[in-house]
Amino acid sequence: MAIIAGNVRIIAGTYRGRTIRAVPGLATRPTTDRIREAWASTVGSLLPNGFEDLVLLDAFAGSGALGIEALSRGARQVVFCERNPKATEVLKKNLSIIDENLQGTSILSGDIFSLRMERILSKAGPFQLVVLDPPYSVSATRIKELLLRFIQARIIADNALVSYERPTQEESDANMSVLLPLDSLTGLKMVSCKSYGTTTIEYLCFRESQ
Repeated sequence: MAIIAGNVRIIAGTYRGRTIRAVPGLATRPTTDRIREAWASTVGSLLPNGFEDLVLLDAFAGSGALGIEALSRGARQVVFCERNPKATEVLKKNLSIIDENLQGTSILSGDIFSLRMERILSKAGPFQLVVLDPPYSVSATRIKELLLRFIQARIIADNALVSYERPTQEESDANMSVLLPLDSLTGLKMVSCKSYGTTTIEYLCFRESQ
């Protein structure tokens, strides 16, 4: 999907109304304002304290819009992962736009699927919210494998929430998960699935005891 460079508006919180840049080109896919607002509302309702004091992993960060929205709403720490150099440069500029002295953020440049990144994240985590907004070319199978590795490496905290944005497949999508059931993903349970036209977001809760 072609992406036109432009402004992305922070919807609520400390940085409400500020604009950041989208990433031009074909490699990233930004979440629209409407979907981002719906995502933030759902996350806020599913986590006991909403975004307040949250430790978050934005695994396919792009421009950083989702992670920055979380920071604006009270997240304590956000780790942004992005392998596209152009997107990483835009992300750095966007973080400087909202606050040049911003604390609690870090940018990891590299492939989220690599063992190197897994080792880094296992030290940075565990994360209470894991945001997966990959390009549509990344298959659900690869996301399943990534989540399994995250669970085994204790990158995902107990009682954490995982949000996974993907293309809508059919009218009944709102009641289905493309990630579950899967025996190897023990501990994950879908708690919500919402479709917005061509986009669907699954919300999965992780509990070690499940």
